[in-house]
Amino acid sequence: MWSKKSLAPGAVLLVMLSFLLFDFSCWERRVNINKQLAIGTHPEDFRGRVTVSNLNYDDRSRSANATLELEVTGVHKDQEILAVSFSYQINPDGSKELLNCTKETKSCFTSYEEIQGPKGPGLSSAKIRLEQQLIRFDEEPSEIWYPFDKLSFHLDFDGTVNPDPAEAPPAANLLLEKLAIEDSEPNYILREDHNSYILKRKPFIRIVSFIFFVLSIVFLFGLIRISDAKDLLTKSLGFFGALWGLRSLLLPSTVKVFPTLIDYVILTEFCILFTIIISKVTLTKEAQSPP
Repeated sequence: MWSKKSLAPGAVLLVMLSFLLFDFSCWERRVNINKQLAIGTHPEDFRGRVTVSNLNYDDRSRSANATLELEVTGVHKDQEILAVSFSYQINPDGSKELLNCTKETKSCFTSYEEIQGPKGPGLSSAKIRLEQQLIRFDEEPSEIWYPFDKLSFHLDFDGTVNPDPAEAPPAANLLLEKLAIEDSEPNYILREDHNSYILKRKPFIRIVSFIFFVLSIVFLFGLIRISDAKDLLTKSLGFFGALWGLRSLLLPSTVKVFPTLIDYVILTEFCILFTIIISKVTLTKEAQSPP
Protein backbone atom coordinates (compact mmCIF):
# COMPACT_ATOMS: atom_id res chain seq x y z
CA MET A 1 0.00 0.00 0.00
CA TRP A 2 1.18 3.50 -0.86
CA SER A 3 1.33 5.92 2.05
CA LYS A 4 0.20 9.50 1.89
CA LYS A 5 3.80 10.70 2.24
CA SER A 6 4.94 8.66 -0.76
CA LEU A 7 2.03 9.89 -2.89
CA ALA A 8 2.65 13.59 -2.18
CA PRO A 9 5.82 14.01 -4.33
CA GLY A 10 4.17 12.13 -7.19
CA ALA A 11 1.11 14.37 -7.00
CA VAL A 12 3.28 17.51 -7.06
CA LEU A 13 5.22 16.17 -10.04
CA LEU A 14 1.98 15.33 -11.87
CA VAL A 15 0.62 18.84 -11.33
CA MET A 16 3.83 20.45 -12.61
CA LEU A 17 3.93 18.23 -15.68
CA SER A 18 0.28 19.10 -16.36
CA PHE A 19 1.11 22.81 -16.25
CA LEU A 20 4.00 22.34 -18.68
CA LEU A 21 1.85 20.24 -21.03
CA PHE A 22 -0.90 22.85 -20.99
CA ASP A 23 1.65 25.59 -21.63
CA PHE A 24 3.14 23.70 -24.59
CA SER A 25 -0.23 22.93 -26.19
CA CYS A 26 -2.21 26.11 -25.51
CA TRP A 27 -0.53 29.07 -23.84
CA GLU A 28 2.45 29.33 -26.16
CA ARG A 29 0.22 29.37 -29.22
CA ARG A 30 0.56 32.60 -31.15
CA VAL A 31 -2.66 34.21 -32.31
CA ASN A 32 -2.78 37.16 -34.69
CA ILE A 33 -5.27 39.90 -33.92
CA ASN A 34 -7.86 40.71 -36.59
CA LYS A 35 -10.55 43.17 -35.66
CA GLN A 36 -13.13 45.46 -37.17
CA LEU A 37 -12.41 49.07 -36.27
CA ALA A 38 -15.15 51.37 -35.08
CA ILE A 39 -17.12 53.19 -37.72
CA GLY A 40 -15.87 56.75 -38.10
CA THR A 41 -18.03 59.80 -37.56
CA HIS A 42 -16.60 61.74 -40.50
CA PRO A 43 -17.75 61.35 -44.13
CA GLU A 44 -15.51 58.89 -45.89
CA ASP A 45 -14.27 59.21 -49.44
CA PHE A 46 -11.68 56.47 -49.03
CA ARG A 47 -11.46 53.27 -47.04
CA GLY A 48 -8.45 51.44 -45.73
CA ARG A 49 -7.10 48.62 -43.63
CA VAL A 50 -3.96 48.51 -41.50
CA THR A 51 -1.50 45.69 -40.88
CA VAL A 52 1.04 45.84 -38.04
CA SER A 53 3.92 43.38 -38.47
CA ASN A 54 7.52 42.82 -37.34
CA LEU A 55 6.61 43.95 -33.83
CA ASN A 56 9.79 43.96 -31.79
CA TYR A 57 10.57 45.03 -28.22
CA ASP A 58 14.12 45.83 -27.16
CA ASP A 59 14.78 45.14 -23.45
CA ARG A 60 17.89 47.30 -23.47
CA SER A 61 16.29 50.50 -24.80
CA ARG A 62 12.82 49.61 -23.42
CA SER A 63 11.18 50.61 -26.67
CA ALA A 64 9.31 48.82 -29.43
CA ASN A 65 8.93 49.33 -33.14
CA ALA A 66 6.89 47.77 -35.90
CA THR A 67 6.16 47.86 -39.62
CA LEU A 68 2.92 49.59 -40.63
CA GLU A 69 1.13 48.80 -43.87
CA LEU A 70 -1.87 50.85 -44.96
CA GLU A 71 -4.00 49.84 -47.94
CA VAL A 72 -6.24 52.60 -49.31
CA THR A 73 -9.04 52.32 -51.88
CA GLY A 74 -11.53 54.87 -53.13
CA VAL A 75 -15.22 54.60 -52.28
CA HIS A 76 -16.36 56.20 -55.52
CA LYS A 77 -15.27 55.45 -59.07
CA ASP A 78 -12.19 57.11 -60.56
CA GLN A 79 -10.98 58.66 -57.28
CA GLU A 80 -7.30 59.48 -57.60
CA ILE A 81 -4.89 59.02 -54.69
CA LEU A 82 -2.04 61.51 -54.70
CA ALA A 83 -1.01 61.66 -51.03
CA VAL A 84 -1.94 60.11 -47.70
CA SER A 85 -1.49 61.56 -44.23
CA PHE A 86 -2.30 59.36 -41.24
CA SER A 87 -1.51 58.76 -37.57
CA TYR A 88 -1.60 55.61 -35.45
CA GLN A 89 -1.11 56.77 -31.83
CA ILE A 90 -2.05 59.73 -29.68
CA ASN A 91 0.80 61.58 -27.98
CA PRO A 92 0.72 62.12 -24.18
CA ASP A 93 -0.26 65.77 -24.77
CA GLY A 94 -3.27 64.72 -26.86
CA SER A 95 -1.76 65.59 -30.24
CA LYS A 96 -1.20 63.23 -33.15
CA GLU A 97 1.98 62.84 -35.15
CA LEU A 98 1.11 62.63 -38.84
CA LEU A 99 2.97 60.37 -41.25
CA ASN A 100 2.94 61.70 -44.79
CA CYS A 101 3.41 59.80 -48.02
CA THR A 102 2.97 61.07 -51.56
CA LYS A 103 2.85 59.40 -54.94
CA GLU A 104 6.44 60.48 -55.59
CA THR A 105 7.74 58.91 -52.36
CA LYS A 106 8.62 55.49 -53.74
CA SER A 107 10.14 54.32 -50.44
CA CYS A 108 6.71 54.18 -48.77
CA PHE A 109 4.09 54.74 -51.48
CA THR A 110 3.46 51.68 -53.64
CA SER A 111 0.84 51.52 -56.38
CA TYR A 112 -1.09 48.38 -57.12
CA GLU A 113 -4.00 49.66 -59.23
CA GLU A 114 -3.76 52.50 -61.74
CA ILE A 115 -6.48 54.48 -63.49
CA GLN A 116 -6.49 57.03 -66.28
CA GLY A 117 -7.16 60.34 -64.55
CA PRO A 118 -7.77 63.79 -66.03
CA LYS A 119 -4.06 64.56 -65.82
CA GLY A 120 -2.79 61.18 -66.96
CA PRO A 121 -2.28 57.87 -65.12
CA GLY A 122 -3.23 57.97 -61.44
CA LEU A 123 -3.81 55.65 -58.49
CA SER A 124 -7.23 54.46 -57.39
CA SER A 125 -5.68 52.05 -54.87
CA ALA A 126 -2.40 52.34 -53.04
CA LYS A 127 -0.36 50.59 -50.40
CA ILE A 128 1.80 52.46 -47.92
CA ARG A 129 4.57 50.68 -46.01
CA LEU A 130 6.53 52.33 -43.21
CA GLU A 131 9.19 50.37 -41.32
CA GLN A 132 10.73 50.85 -37.86
CA GLN A 133 7.86 52.94 -36.52
CA LEU A 134 8.00 53.63 -32.79
CA ILE A 135 5.29 52.02 -30.64
CA ARG A 136 4.61 54.12 -27.54
CA PHE A 137 3.55 52.25 -24.38
CA ASP A 138 0.84 53.45 -22.01
CA GLU A 139 3.28 53.35 -19.09
CA GLU A 140 7.05 53.32 -18.73
CA PRO A 141 8.16 49.66 -19.04
CA SER A 142 9.26 48.24 -15.69
CA GLU A 143 10.90 44.85 -15.34
CA ILE A 144 10.78 44.75 -11.55
CA TRP A 145 7.89 42.26 -11.77
CA TYR A 146 9.80 39.98 -14.16
CA PRO A 147 8.68 37.44 -15.34
CA PHE A 148 5.13 38.66 -14.59
CA ASP A 149 5.62 42.09 -16.15
CA LYS A 150 3.66 43.21 -19.19
CA LEU A 151 3.58 46.01 -21.73
CA SER A 152 0.38 47.67 -22.94
CA PHE A 153 -0.22 50.08 -25.81
CA HIS A 154 -3.10 51.66 -27.70
CA LEU A 155 -3.53 52.19 -31.43
CA ASP A 156 -5.75 55.03 -32.61
CA PHE A 157 -5.80 55.44 -36.38
CA ASP A 158 -6.88 58.51 -38.30
CA GLY A 159 -6.11 59.59 -41.82
CA THR A 160 -6.67 61.89 -44.76
CA VAL A 161 -6.23 61.23 -48.48
CA ASN A 162 -5.14 64.14 -50.67
CA PRO A 163 -4.96 66.58 -47.73
CA ASP A 164 -5.32 70.28 -48.39
CA PRO A 165 -2.01 72.01 -47.53
CA ALA A 166 -3.90 75.11 -46.43
CA GLU A 167 -5.97 73.15 -43.93
CA ALA A 168 -4.39 72.34 -40.55
CA PRO A 169 -5.20 69.84 -39.31
CA PRO A 170 -6.52 68.30 -42.53
CA ALA A 171 -10.13 67.08 -42.55
CA ALA A 172 -10.26 63.31 -42.16
CA ASN A 173 -11.82 61.52 -45.12
CA LEU A 174 -10.24 58.07 -44.71
CA LEU A 175 -12.27 55.41 -42.93
CA LEU A 176 -10.02 52.68 -41.53
CA GLU A 177 -12.17 49.56 -41.35
CA LYS A 178 -9.90 46.68 -40.42
CA LEU A 179 -6.80 46.16 -38.29
CA ALA A 180 -4.50 43.15 -38.31
CA ILE A 181 -1.62 42.77 -35.82
CA GLU A 182 0.81 39.91 -36.31
CA ASP A 183 2.06 38.22 -33.14
CA SER A 184 5.69 38.42 -34.20
CA GLU A 185 7.59 39.44 -31.04
CA PRO A 186 9.82 36.42 -30.26
CA ASN A 187 9.96 36.82 -26.46
CA TYR A 188 6.40 37.96 -25.76
CA ILE A 189 2.86 36.83 -26.43
CA LEU A 190 0.45 39.37 -27.93
CA ARG A 191 -3.03 39.62 -26.43
CA GLU A 192 -5.95 42.02 -26.78
CA ASP A 193 -7.51 43.61 -23.69
CA HIS A 194 -10.63 45.64 -24.56
CA ASN A 195 -9.27 48.63 -26.51
CA SER A 196 -5.60 48.05 -25.71
CA TYR A 197 -3.00 45.48 -26.68
CA ILE A 198 -0.69 43.70 -24.27
CA LEU A 199 2.69 42.04 -24.61
CA LYS A 200 3.19 39.39 -21.92
CA ARG A 201 6.23 37.27 -21.18
CA LYS A 202 6.01 33.75 -22.52
CA PRO A 203 4.01 31.57 -20.11
CA PHE A 204 6.82 28.99 -20.00
CA ILE A 205 9.19 31.24 -18.07
CA ARG A 206 6.42 32.13 -15.61
CA ILE A 207 5.53 28.49 -15.04
CA VAL A 208 9.17 27.48 -14.57
CA SER A 209 9.70 30.34 -12.11
CA PHE A 210 6.68 29.22 -10.10
CA ILE A 211 7.85 25.59 -10.12
CA PHE A 212 11.32 26.59 -8.89
CA PHE A 213 9.72 28.73 -6.19
CA VAL A 214 7.65 25.78 -4.93
CA LEU A 215 10.69 23.49 -4.97
CA SER A 216 12.80 26.05 -3.10
CA ILE A 217 10.11 26.33 -0.40
CA VAL A 218 10.07 22.53 -0.05
CA PHE A 219 13.88 22.44 0.33
CA LEU A 220 13.73 25.38 2.75
CA PHE A 221 11.37 23.50 5.07
CA GLY A 222 13.62 20.45 4.74
CA LEU A 223 16.61 22.47 5.89
CA ILE A 224 14.66 23.95 8.79
CA ARG A 225 14.08 20.44 10.18
CA ILE A 226 17.83 19.84 10.52
CA SER A 227 18.65 19.96 14.21
CA ASP A 228 22.46 20.27 14.04
CA ALA A 229 23.33 23.98 13.67
CA LYS A 230 26.72 23.32 12.00
CA ASP A 231 25.20 20.92 9.47
CA LEU A 232 22.42 23.40 8.80
CA LEU A 233 24.92 26.20 8.14
CA THR A 234 26.89 24.09 5.61
CA LYS A 235 23.80 22.98 3.71
CA SER A 236 22.34 26.48 3.80
CA LEU A 237 25.33 27.86 1.91
CA GLY A 238 24.79 25.24 -0.78
CA PHE A 239 21.08 26.08 -0.86
CA PHE A 240 21.78 29.78 -1.31
CA GLY A 241 24.31 29.03 -4.09
CA ALA A 242 21.69 26.90 -5.85
CA LEU A 243 19.14 29.72 -5.61
CA TRP A 244 21.61 32.19 -7.10
CA GLY A 245 22.35 29.77 -9.91
CA LEU A 246 18.61 29.48 -10.63
CA ARG A 247 18.42 33.26 -10.74
CA SER A 248 21.09 33.36 -13.45
CA LEU A 249 19.12 30.75 -15.36
CA LEU A 250 15.77 32.55 -15.13
CA LEU A 251 16.99 36.11 -15.74
CA PRO A 252 18.35 36.80 -19.24
CA SER A 253 21.21 39.24 -19.70
CA THR A 254 18.88 41.73 -21.40
CA VAL A 255 16.98 42.33 -18.14
CA LYS A 256 18.95 45.16 -16.56
CA VAL A 257 16.66 45.97 -13.64
CA PHE A 258 17.88 44.98 -10.17
CA PRO A 259 16.27 43.85 -8.00
CA THR A 260 13.40 42.00 -9.69
CA LEU A 261 10.62 39.93 -8.16
CA ILE A 262 12.89 36.87 -8.34
CA ASP A 263 15.59 38.68 -6.35
CA TYR A 264 13.10 39.65 -3.65
CA VAL A 265 11.92 36.03 -3.33
CA ILE A 266 15.50 34.72 -3.05
CA LEU A 267 16.44 37.38 -0.50
CA THR A 268 13.32 36.65 1.59
CA GLU A 269 14.07 32.92 1.68
CA PHE A 270 17.67 33.61 2.63
CA CYS A 271 16.62 35.97 5.45
CA ILE A 272 14.24 33.33 6.83
CA LEU A 273 16.95 30.69 6.70
CA PHE A 274 19.57 33.02 8.24
CA THR A 275 17.21 33.87 11.11
CA ILE A 276 16.61 30.18 11.81
CA ILE A 277 20.36 29.46 11.75
CA ILE A 278 21.05 32.24 14.27
CA SER A 279 18.23 30.98 16.50
CA LYS A 280 19.51 27.39 16.47
CA VAL A 281 23.11 28.44 17.12
CA THR A 282 21.94 30.56 20.06
CA LEU A 283 19.84 27.70 21.48
CA THR A 284 22.76 25.27 21.05
CA LYS A 285 25.12 27.56 22.96
CA GLU A 286 22.58 28.01 25.75
CA ALA A 287 22.09 24.26 26.00
CA GLN A 288 25.87 23.63 26.16
CA SER A 289 26.62 26.39 28.67
CA PRO A 290 26.91 25.22 32.31
CA PRO A 291 23.99 26.03 34.59
